[in-house]
Amino acid sequence: MKKWFTLVVMALMTVGANAQDQTVLETQNSGCLSRTRGYMDEYIPAIVLKKEGSILSVEVQNFISNCATSDFVVNFSMSEGNNGEPCTLSAEVLPVRSEEEADCMCPYNVSFTVRDLEANTFYLNCGWYKGLVELTDGKPLVLKEREDYESLLSESKVWTMAYKAVVNPEEYGDVYRFVETKLVGDTIINDIHFKQKYRREWILGQEKISQWSATDEYLGQDGGKVYQYSDRNKMMVEDMDMSLNLGDKTLCYYQYDDEKDMPFCFVATVVSDTILNNTDEIKPRKCVYVQLEDYPADTDMWIDGIGSVTLGIDGVGLFHATGAHPKLYKVTDGDAVIYQSTLPPSWVYRPLVVKGKKWTYHHNAYQDVYDYYYTLEGDTVISGKNCLKMYSDNRYNDHVVRYEGSLCEEGKKVYCFYPGLEDGRLLYDFGCEEGNTLKMTGADLIVRSIADVELNGIEVKRFNFQAQQMIEGEDDPFVIGTLSWIEGVGATKDFFNMLPLAGNYNSLTVCEVNGEILYNGVTNGITTVHNDLKSGHAIYDLRGRRLKSLSKGINIIRQSDGTTKKVVVR
Repeated sequence: MKKWFTLVVMALMTVGANAQDQTVLETQNSGCLSRTRGYMDEYIPAIVLKKEGSILSVEVQNFISNCATSDFVVNFSMSEGNNGEPCTLSAEVLPVRSEEEADCMCPYNVSFTVRDLEANTFYLNCGWYKGLVELTDGKPLVLKEREDYESLLSESKVWTMAYKAVVNPEEYGDVYRFVETKLVGDTIINDIHFKQKYRREWILGQEKISQWSATDEYLGQDGGKVYQYSDRNKMMVEDMDMSLNLGDKTLCYYQYDDEKDMPFCFVATVVSDTILNNTDEIKPRKCVYVQLEDYPADTDMWIDGIGSVTLGIDGVGLFHATGAHPKLYKVTDGDAVIYQSTLPPSWVYRPLVVKGKKWTYHHNAYQDVYDYYYTLEGDTVISGKNCLKMYSDNRYNDHVVRYEGSLCEEGKKVYCFYPGLEDGRLLYDFGCEEGNTLKMTGADLIVRSIADVELNGIEVKRFNFQAQQMIEGEDDPFVIGTLSWIEGVGATKDFFNMLPLAGNYNSLTVCEVNGEILYNGVTNGITTVHNDLKSGHAIYDLRGRRLKSLSKGINIIRQSDGTTKKVVVR
């Protein structure tokens, strides 16, 4: 049998000349309905309104509070609307504890009565609900808290942030750091469900990823509101609010100006349901575009179930100049990508020298057709520089793996230490600009154009060159032809013999690293298939993700001999 508590509260109402000075609120609560130390997702808050004559009955259902709560106080007020607008009813439900806080939570139903209310239409401001209410005498109206907020507090989600840092650019160039965050465990702080943040990070181009480690930061969520908590300073702050409507203000701060505190707030400028691009899902998500009041250049976007597009789940962000601040790069939920941002070329340089990277080149000279391979593996130090060893494999040496040299990358320049040589020779310079002339072995390369291409969601640069040689006795250079480099991939003719000389019948077909296809230059047509593949084949989609079996649409098949082809499944 449920135990009920009764409390009578007097509240002052100011609704104009015809309003009564006082009204009585008869407050009752159900007592604790269910004790738990976890989070009670099944208890969805709701407000039930019923008006009979001038009496309004209000029940707040599933109000989550500490188990030590003995009763509740309701602070109630009513204000008259302006210019014929409906009045506004405001009710704040506050728990009262008669003993120290317990280590469990309970849902409560809290009800109270408002007397002498003539209007059937009014604005209600009660807890999470803010909006216009229209009642019919004798008929209850149930207002449920928005149920389709997607929780950020999921242990299957991982947020990837991208950071750009310049470290002595003349010597080392830019450093691109990625930080992953996941949420672990459950804890209750100030009656709100929180999870602890764990992080790991890596530098772009380096295969070493740090281990997951716990932080002193926690993320909490209550309905559409998101909170940050620091165990270091024991401080909880409100963060994003997905319940905002157009024009709503939130997160008001204060700055000192002319000897008085001037508040400035985030204002919701656009609220829309949007299907995000570059993801594995097609469902719309609520997006709230916010702008810092009086500072129109300072903006952010909050996405339901994802967070801030600038700071992810690490706080409210503002858009700044590219490269000046972190950016949310990707969010995954299990195997699914639910948010993907393309990083601009000014942020990301995709290094060429990465352990495990493999190149497949195709040679086609009349009847002489075959594939050959280059692979980077094995660390070494040459002349004090950290390098990776490059090996080749082709049919002309009976598929015996041959050492070609060692590659090292400094900034955006790639050097090769050929066997027997102590000095590295410049092989690639991905920091060149349009119009530059690169003095390379065998020819000068004139940078004719630089274009942006996309590799697995990251924009990189494609460099188009004219190769030329100076002939003794001639005033004008001899133009050999054109060639291309792709950042993070290399030359499209041959990794080393890249010049478009007569007899160079080579072309790059695939560049991959640790099973991920970075580049696919297959030129054969698309074949329709209707049967399963033989064992030994690997299947990828157009984004380079490995598949367990053929899927509907275009598939990239890497066969057991290393060759690739495209197939389509109807």
